[in-house]
Amino acid sequence: MIKEIVLPDLGEGIESATISEVPLGAGEDVKKDDVLLVLESDKASMEIPSDYDGKIIEVLIEEGIDVATGEPLFKIETQD
Repeated sequence: MIKEIVLPDLGEGIESATISEVPLGAGEDVKKDDVLLVLESDKASMEIPSDYDGKIIEVLIEEGIDVATGEPLFKIETQD
């Protein structure tokens, strides 16, 4: 099953942030809680973890761009 990972609510009134690091790419295996990307905002640096075990089939973002809550980030193929 293919799951689309979207940017979760970051809390504290933060509606968007800049991607500073994308350590995993398409074709790589990912485990639940592995870091998918690192964000920088005016208030904090945040790591966004995976909610699933699986394989990344598509990366929809890149370093240096701004992303907003709810924006698609990755597509992951899971065994569910």
